[in-house]
Amino acid sequence: YLSKDIARANEAYNKLDLNIAQQKRNDAIAIISNPNSTKAQIAKAKEVRAEATAQIESARKQVTSTMETLRKSKALGEFDFVIQEGKEGFTNKKNNAEFETKGPNGNPVIRLDLLSYRKGMQAHEVTHLLMKQLFKSNPEVANKLKFYINELVSSKLKDSGLAIGDKQKLEDLI
Repeated sequence: YLSKDIARANEAYNKLDLNIAQQKRNDAIAIISNPNSTKAQIAKAKEVRAEATAQIESARKQVTSTMETLRKSKALGEFDFVIQEGKEGFTNKKNNAEFETKGPNGNPVIRLDLLSYRKGMQAHEVTHLLMKQLFKSNPEVANKLKFYINELVSSKLKDSGLAIGDKQKLEDLI
């Protein structure tokens, strides 16, 4: 069910650019609040604002539904999520989404910027949650993955001449 929900959310987002919808909404609000706008301009702006707001809210509803379904399933334990317009509260403003291992309520938090949403973003953040739960329940998996990544990256960087300071292995840098 989750994969169908995520696919449906991705489809809704792929059909529209929410940044454009936000810009249209903001432009319409400016026209509506401008005392020099004509009645006709205001009427048209109200239509544009309503359409853009509906697009954004439809996308929000879709991703919220998917995240609520996952949370209610308790398949990945307790977690919180925040779906927002913009990057306020993000630790890195360049990110379109973030995963925090411990949020204000003590639960992991998935934070998504609705206006920057791209296909696969929601699944990517859910994978962080999945890995956290997996590593918590089976620490040996974390150690094996760390070893595998170390070996893979070390073999790819072998003879690359990439300076890693006084460290001899990538593992020492992690």
